Amino acid sequence: MKCKYCGAPIDGEDAFCRKCGARVPEDGVAEEASAPADGVAEEASAPSYRPEPVYDRRPFSGKAIAGFVVSLVGVVTYVLLSSLWVIWLPCSIVGLLLSMYATKDTAKLYRGKGLAIAGLVMATFTLVFAGTILLLFSGYTIIKGQMQ
Repeated sequence: MKCKYCGAPIDGEDAFCRKCGARVPEDGVAEEASAPADGVAEEASAPSYRPEPVYDRRPFSGKAIAGFVVSLVGVVTYVLLSSLWVIWLPCSIVGLLLSMYATKDTAKLYRGKGLAIAGLVMATFTLVFAGTILLLFSGYTIIKGQMQ
């Protein structure tokens, strides 16, 4: 047996059409259902509506990009060439400052808050980690110098 509305096959035991939800009367001819069995009403002629995606048209913050890049240079320089503090220390400080200013700019005017936060994290990590190592090493050399 087939549904008279959508033409889908209907088993003899079904009370509703599985495709369109039309009620199947006991005589075998399908009729329109007031409420489908699964609770979801589908209209065959209703067009599917798919909203257009919303794009953020704000420009990227130059400070956020610069803060991220300079902080990345500071981290890479520290990891690979930690003895060149003349390079990684200013990069980390400048990257930290740029990223801090960029977080304020990205609140309403610009995009790039994630870059600014990543720059903050990298610069802070480099400065804290390097500062800790520097303090430990300088304390070790002072103590070692006093013992001789």
